[in-house]
Amino acid sequence: MPEPAQDTLFFLLLLVMVVSMPLSSSLISSSQIAMGVLWLATGNYREKLQRLRQNRPALIFMGIFLVHAIGLLWTEDLAYGVFKSMRDKLPMLTLTLFVASARPMPRVRALLLPLAFSVAVVISSFVGFGIFLSGNYDNFRDLSPFISHFQFSLMMLITMFLLPWLTRQAGGGQRHMALAYMASAWLLFFIFVVSSLQAIVALGGVLVFLFIRYLFFGNNMLVRVVAAFVFLAVTATSVIVSIYMVSKVTATVDVDASRLDERTSDGNPYIHHFDNQLRENGHHVYYFIADGELREAWDRHSDYDYEGYDDAGNQLKYTLFRYMASKGLRKDREGLMSMTDADIRAVEKGTTNYLYNDWPNFLIRIHTTFWEIYWYRQTGNPTGHTLSQRLELWKAARAAIKHRPIFGWGTGDVFIAVEYGLDKIDSQLENTRMKPHNQYLLYLVLFGLTGSFVIYAAYFYFVRFSGAYRYFPFNIFLVVMMGAMIGNDPLDVQFGQTIFCFFSLYFGIIYQPEKGGDAGLESLFHGLFKR
Repeated sequence: MPEPAQDTLFFLLLLVMVVSMPLSSSLISSSQIAMGVLWLATGNYREKLQRLRQNRPALIFMGIFLVHAIGLLWTEDLAYGVFKSMRDKLPMLTLTLFVASARPMPRVRALLLPLAFSVAVVISSFVGFGIFLSGNYDNFRDLSPFISHFQFSLMMLITMFLLPWLTRQAGGGQRHMALAYMASAWLLFFIFVVSSLQAIVALGGVLVFLFIRYLFFGNNMLVRVVAAFVFLAVTATSVIVSIYMVSKVTATVDVDASRLDERTSDGNPYIHHFDNQLRENGHHVYYFIADGELREAWDRHSDYDYEGYDDAGNQLKYTLFRYMASKGLRKDREGLMSMTDADIRAVEKGTTNYLYNDWPNFLIRIHTTFWEIYWYRQTGNPTGHTLSQRLELWKAARAAIKHRPIFGWGTGDVFIAVEYGLDKIDSQLENTRMKPHNQYLLYLVLFGLTGSFVIYAAYFYFVRFSGAYRYFPFNIFLVVMMGAMIGNDPLDVQFGQTIFCFFSLYFGIIYQPEKGGDAGLESLFHGLFKR
């Protein structure tokens, strides 16, 4: 096959991969397998390997895969380490090999790759918004129709800043720039509709980065003033919203336990669970429960099984208890009769607080976050809530790290290590086979201080000497990933590895404009590291 045809086919496979990122995880794997077949079938191995050897940053980047391989030497669960963990890390090795050993890509093609990715992200957001308008979804996670809402939210956040930069690099005029900024504004809006907590945290990190960039490294005084104003306005708004949410979560409506009514107006006995102090909007959830009476009343108004599950997958009667408590209602016939049809539908969907009926998704997410933290601290029970489970898993990870701090537990022993930690802290999450949900803690668990240092040093070397740091979108991408890794472990799955590797390799190897980068934090790096 002629070299131009090889280059075109490789480019098309990369194009399929990047378009698949927000649309189809299966196509991501298929496209990379096809790249491997193309690499082997086209020969010229000496020439390819020569290009790879000349690219020292790429070799160092591939060295991160080697750290995972070395970690197999002391792992106990070798099968998981080889057939799951190492398989998921393959893009670090294979994608780097394919990109670094390929001939340089023409600038037009290089710009088309992230542009196609961005268009796919925007299209996917339109599909998700259509689902939102239809109301045919159980929770905000369903608004990401093709991949996880966490991964999709991060892609939207990256694309927000990538699109205007691409338009500028491609020489777009004012009309094109206006369209790019409109698309970015749309994605920002939809990020809040989807309301991924990790994406909101990552967005906060981006705002801090932009504040530092423009306030301390900007040359235009007006831009510096605007940056300071926007940062202060966002910070003040965040503080006000947080104070309001905390006041809602920690509110208490005191009742005299010695004077609680013993029977309903129908003469049925109330049950008061004094050992469970769970509250919604200050009202006790497990006080004033007339279970049989409430069940009969519920069955007259809903086809959902009182002892079954709501649309969110939670036991319906407990969702009903929380919802009624949020309105200050007793859990009896009279309480249910005072509820509207809209209230009944909300409970069926899994809504636990009547305030959520009028709040946008991102405010609901913030409130539930504070609620989970508060009641986890009050009860110590992490079960049933994603954030409180993460807090418990972080404690378990710290216990595991403390036990083996230097070299960690090995590549395949994440579940063994976390289980050890859960047992050490006497957690109710034992036997869950869960990861730490924090990339930084995960590296420390698997490889200890030694391996973690090598990984971070290798990536820092790649960023520095490949020149990736010169590009503004790469800086945004890196900040987004660093924020996302606080509440998740995206680099421990093949999908996340592919995204991470592609954008790293794109700005480090693929994109090579005639006049270098766009400054980014170049002045800072050159001040710290003289070549």
